[in-house]
Amino acid sequence: MAQRESDHIQHRVALTDGAEALQKRVKEKFHNFELVLDIIHATEHLWDAANALLGEAHPERNSWVKEQLLKILSGRTSEVIEVLQKRAYDQFLSPTQRQALCTTIGHYQRNLSYMRFWNSTKKQNGENGTRNWGNTGHG
Repeated sequence: MAQRESDHIQHRVALTDGAEALQKRVKEKFHNFELVLDIIHATEHLWDAANALLGEAHPERNSWVKEQLLKILSGRTSEVIEVLQKRAYDQFLSPTQRQALCTTIGHYQRNLSYMRFWNSTKKQNGENGTRNWGNTGHG
């Protein structure tokens, strides 16, 4: 890390998969880093919920995931959690389906403070949305 130190670095982000043990170690070692949940892991949980609710072959599955993912990316993860909580009590769900929803709900609730994708991007980018590369010679 010392090799990468420079005056132009204003914000540091550490991606984690949502595992509590990893997040704890990252916080201890890199206390000045902002922790952000890896969007790939967040999306995998969303697909699990979609499969539980709709099934893998349902024609609305992709659009449902897209709608929920856009909410997450825009800082509205709590809305996604509410949608999943309401659906988790559907009387037609099997215990396996309900468990898949509850797993996703729990993961999102526990990691809500690390699901600030829009905030981390805003800090890296200028107000006009362009990347601020500093003095790196990129962009």
